[in-house]
Parts: sequence; C-alpha cells; structure tokens
Amino acid sequence: MKTTTNFRNTTIVVFALLLMALAASAFNINDYMASTESPASVSQSAVTVSGVSYTVYSLAGKDSIITKGDAIVKDKSEMSLVLKAKCFDTSYPTSTELNEINSYVLAFNESRQMATSFGGLESFCDSIIGQASGDEGDCVDLTSCQIACNMGSYSCMQYAQGSATFLPELMNYANVKRSIDRSVNDVLAVSAEFKGVSSASQLSFSVSEKVGKIAADVSTLQNESANYAANKLFTRPIFEFCVPVGATLTLNNSVLSSAATKAAVLSVKAGCFDDLSARTDALFNDTFARIDLYTNTKAKGTIQEEFNTLASRYNLLVERADAATAMIEDAQLPQYITDVEALNAKYYQYVHDSQYDQAGLTVGQISSKLDEFESRLDATYVDFGPLIQNKTDALTKLDRADAIIEDADVTMSADLSRLRDRYTAISIALSAKITPEEAPAYAAQYEDIATQASALIEKKRQLEAERVPQLLSDTMRGISMTVLNSVSGPLGVKETDKRAWIANVPIIVIVFVDILILAAFSAAFFFLVLRSTKEFMKPKVMQSWGIIGIVLLLLLAGLSYALYSSLVAETSSASSFAFMKQAKAQTAVSLFVERLSADDATAIDSCSAKVESALQAAGIAVSKTEIIDGVCSDRPLADCLSDTQVPMVRLKFSNANSTAFYTFYRTEAIASGDAQYFDECTISQLIE
Repeated sequence: MKTTTNFRNTTIVVFALLLMALAASAFNINDYMASTESPASVSQSAVTVSGVSYTVYSLAGKDSIITKGDAIVKDKSEMSLVLKAKCFDTSYPTSTELNEINSYVLAFNESRQMATSFGGLESFCDSIIGQASGDEGDCVDLTSCQIACNMGSYSCMQYAQGSATFLPELMNYANVKRSIDRSVNDVLAVSAEFKGVSSASQLSFSVSEKVGKIAADVSTLQNESANYAANKLFTRPIFEFCVPVGATLTLNNSVLSSAATKAAVLSVKAGCFDDLSARTDALFNDTFARIDLYTNTKAKGTIQEEFNTLASRYNLLVERADAATAMIEDAQLPQYITDVEALNAKYYQYVHDSQYDQAGLTVGQISSKLDEFESRLDATYVDFGPLIQNKTDALTKLDRADAIIEDADVTMSADLSRLRDRYTAISIALSAKITPEEAPAYAAQYEDIATQASALIEKKRQLEAERVPQLLSDTMRGISMTVLNSVSGPLGVKETDKRAWIANVPIIVIVFVDILILAAFSAAFFFLVLRSTKEFMKPKVMQSWGIIGIVLLLLLAGLSYALYSSLVAETSSASSFAFMKQAKAQTAVSLFVERLSADDATAIDSCSAKVESALQAAGIAVSKTEIIDGVCSDRPLADCLSDTQVPMVRLKFSNANSTAFYTFYRTEAIASGDAQYFDECTISQLIE
C-alpha cells in the first residue's frame, strides 16, 4: 500500500509540475505545434478587451490559441469575447470605410441636381410638375398627380390632358424619388449607427445585417437610377418635358458602382461575426488539444529525464550490491535488481506506446523500489562496508607495489609475493560467503595487507633515493649532457635520435677519462726514465713501478666501472619516484595522448583521465594534448616534444606493452601498449 501511494504521489507531482510550468513559463507557440506544422504559418494579433491585453495565435489562418500574458485562455466565454473583439478590430466597418460609402451615395444624390440655366435639374422639374413641395406634391396616384400637375404649370396641365401616358410618368417619377431618398437616408443612418459603436462590448446588432442593409440600399439606388433616367419626362422623342433646351440628364452611376464594391468588401468582412459561435467552439477544442500535445511532449522529456537520473542511481546501487553479494549470502539484494529490471521494461513499453501517464507511474514505482534497495544496502554496508573498502585498498596497494618492485629486488619481491598469496587466500575464503559476524576479522586482514604493501612501497622509495647520492647524480647528469651536446652537432645526431644515442655517452666518457689518466701516468713514467735512467733501471725500482702500474690499472678499472655505472644510472630509464620528484619540483606536466585516427580511443582516453587525476592529486598542473596520426596542433609531434619545457607523460598505442620513466635529456614517462594495457592503466598507479 505504501508503494502504491508513492506511485500516485509521483505521478501527481510530475503532471502538477508540468501544469505549473505551463502556467509560469514564458509562452512559446512553437511548443504547442505538431511536427507537421510550420512556424511560418503562425500569425498573431494583439487584442484588448476591457483594458486587458490578449494575443490571438493563428496557424494557417485558423485561430488556435489565445493567451493573456503568458497564460493560455481556457474559458470558452472569455474566448468568445476575445474573438468578438478581434473581429471588431479587423472586420468592423471603420469610419473611413463608412465615410467613403456615404460620399459615394451623396455624390450620386447630388447628381440629381445637375446644373441647368434654370437651376438644379430635379428642382426645375419638380417646380413645373407640382412636386416641389410636401411629399412630392402629394403625388401618390393619378388623381393627386393631376392636381399637383395643374398647380405646377399650364404646360403640365396641357400635357396631362393631351396624353394618357403623361400622368403615369409623373407618378412613377415621384415614387422613384421617394425610393432614392429613402435609400440614401438609410445608408446614412446605418453608417451613423455603425459609428456610434466604439468597442465590441457596445455591439448589440448584427454587423452582417447592417452591412447587408447598406448593400441592399446601394443596389436599390442603382436600380432606381436606371428607372429615373428612363422616365419619359427626361427622354426623347416622347416628352423630354423636364429637360431644358441644351441640357441632358446625366446621373453619376459610377459612384454607385464604387459604393457597391465597398459594400461587398464590408459584407465579406462581416462574416467574421456570423460564425463566431462555431469558431469559439473550434478554438476551445483546438486549445485543449494543443495543451495535451504540449503536456505529452513535455511530460515525455520530464519523465525521461527523471528516468535517466534513476538509471544512474540504479547503476551505482547495482555496483554496491555486486560488491556485497560477492562475499555475503543475501537473496533480497538480487531480487531488488530483478524487480527494477522488470519495471524498466514496463517503462520502455509505455513510452513506446506513448502512454506517458503510465510511464510516469512506472517512474514512481522505480523510485520507490530504489529507495527500498538503497535502504537494504545501507543496512548491509554497516557490517560489510569496511571489509569492501579495505579489500579495495589492499588490492590497490598490491598493484602499485607490483608495478614498482622489480624482480631484481629479490627480498621485496618475495615479501610482495607472500602478500599477494595471502590476499588471494582471503578472497577465496570470501567467495564461499561469510556471516556479518565474520566481516570485521576479514576487514582487519585486508587492512594489514594494505599496510604491509605500503611499507614495501616506501622501502622501495628509500632504496631509490639512496642508490645514487644527489650530488653525484647531478654531476653525472651534467657530464652526460655536456658530452651529448658536444658530440651531437659534429656527428649530426638529430633531436629525435638523441634518446637512443644516449647509450653511447658512458663509453665516450670512460674512454676519454681513461686516456687522460693513462696519458698522465705515461708522461710521469717517461719523465723519470729520461731524468735518471741508471737509477730507474735498478731491479727494485723497476719492480716498484710495475707494482704501481698494476695498482693504477686496477684503480682505473674500478674508477671506470664506478663512473660507467653512475653514468648508465643517469642516462638509462629511471624509477617512477625519480620522475615524480622532477615533476613535483616543476609543479607542471604535459600529458600527450598519441593514437591513430582509426584507433578506438575509449581505453586510452580513460587511462589519460586517470593519469591526469593522479597528477593533479599530487599537486601538479596538467596540460593535456591529443596527438592524432602524429600531428600535434598542426605540427609534427617531434616539434611539440622539443618545445615542451616541463616533464611530460606520453600515452601511445603499441603492440608491445611497457612503461618507462626517464629523467635524463627529457624528464618523461612513456606508457605504450594495446587497449587492454590501457584498461589496466598501470602508469596511473605509479604516480603519487
């Protein structure tokens, strides 16, 4: 039950954190887009509702998400208000557009009063047919139109009496004027109504209906304009009663065409208000679909990150468990490993199926199981921790001692062999598994082995320090370097060959010293012979000189051997102690990692990291350089080595495994070998 609660809590925490991040993080529309959608299709509009700022994001022309600050709007009624405000901002008729239509309509209306010698054409006509006052002279039928005509002019009365079609034309003319006046007034009134609304919140009518009314009125004006111009009062050869001589009726129909075009544009834009409800529903659904997309995408990343953290923790716990179960009998520890592996498999399956909620649950289960696993290990390590640590320390010390003690060191080699056998015997005993009560005794034995191995290492260090006195060592090194530098030039020894040529230095020095001593003895001998030949030729004197010569030769041989040994000691490979002494004196080392581009660098890179760590632990600064295919920073390797003024460590691949240290000519450590050799990384154990 406890585990189940932890699972639920973990899932709640994972998704609660995601929702908190969703609310708190800076909004980025790209996070809410599917992989098939292009950022280029995104557009955004700033909208203000009741002083609150919103941003409407549209993808491919479709409203998809509304944000208020960095928060996504999720309330449908709020969405509707924002979309309505957006329509108002983008599709509501503007004063400029309305004024434009008004100006077109008024321009047409003014064309009815085209200028004539008697004033405006329509006013002139109205005056002579009796329709200048009232409602078109109250001309609503033939009788009323006859009365108005009689009152208008004598000519009108005569025309009415002389033609059966004249009065109907008067009545049609009155009706057309009424229709035009009504449509013009309607357009102006609707425009005024539109202008009276300054925000979406004030909108109480259908924008489409109002725009449709303007469009209908403009259409009416176009129709009535045709009817107006076709009336026989203005045409030839029928009556042309209302057209003064020299005048022609010309109504401005072009402005009505412009008004109709503008009204059509407004009608299309007004469609934004018509489908507001449907678009709000679509936006609401799309918003939550995109939130789900975002949550799932982020959940996948968050859960995977948590899983990766747990995986690292699990690997460390398994290492601890393996170390413990190698020595103790505990069925519970392997069972924890089995349980976690099963949960790992479930997690991967859920992720594969995109069931991130279940994946989150499984991560919680893994976390809880690892908590139990770690608690069990901690309890185990109370008894076995010191044993495991002491065993590790003992093995490390034995490996280090094995690396620095040579077969020629017979006594120390024997002591080391006994310690190794003892370590092996204890390890064999542990392979049969022990009880917690036995652990302290085994831990003490490993500790004793580590202590004795450390003593052997220190003894080896002291022997190395005492082998050649420092003053003699410095003298021999100085003599050797002088000889090497003196002969390398005349003999044409290359910089890269000096290390190999060093083997000749002791012989050259010995030959030179022996020749000097023999020459001095010979000169003294012949000087005495020439000075007192008689005395010198006496048997006793000759015997004395013979003895002196033999003694001198013996001394010369002994001195030569001692000198040769000292020189060889300085010019041949040195111990790791001598190398580290030089490195610590300069507090800096150059580390060269040499390989071919085709080599697998895993082992040598791992070893270089261990060497670097060991040098730094000894207080030595490390400068690391990778040499690939013999190229060092775009230069040959030999140039880099020649320019290096501090001790160096070189790691390089080779078929032959070896580690050597040098303090003459160049202070350097060279480790050569294959991948397995660098996996062991013996050189890192020789540095301290």
